[in-house]
Amino acid sequence: MTLVEFLLERIGEDEDLARVSTPGQWKRDSGWSIVAPSPEDWHGPYVVVETKQRNDAEFVEAHSPARVLAECESKRRIVNEPGFREITHARSLSIFGARVLGYLALPYSSHPDYNTDWATS
Repeated sequence: MTLVEFLLERIGEDEDLARVSTPGQWKRDSGWSIVAPSPEDWHGPYVVVETKQRNDAEFVEAHSPARVLAECESKRRIVNEPGFREITHARSLSIFGARVLGYLALPYSSHPDYNTDWATS
């Protein structure tokens, strides 16, 4: 598996998870609850998670499905830049290009298909 193939698969998995979650931008209410837009057949927003930790609520709010989808689109555009799709391994790229793709792969380093060589390109 190439680095590009690996990244496109992980990005696709992230998108799939975001798409099956409650859509839209999640917001923190006046307390520490995360409020998501309600499904169309409900009236009004509903609480996704309630926590006693403000940092947890802020983190969940910042990583709503809308944000994840935007980040996936950004990553996909980088990976699909001319020249990146054709590589067979990171060393086929310029040093800069290899590093960019290697950095994009770092969040997925615990995945069984991750190749540690990608981090040292």
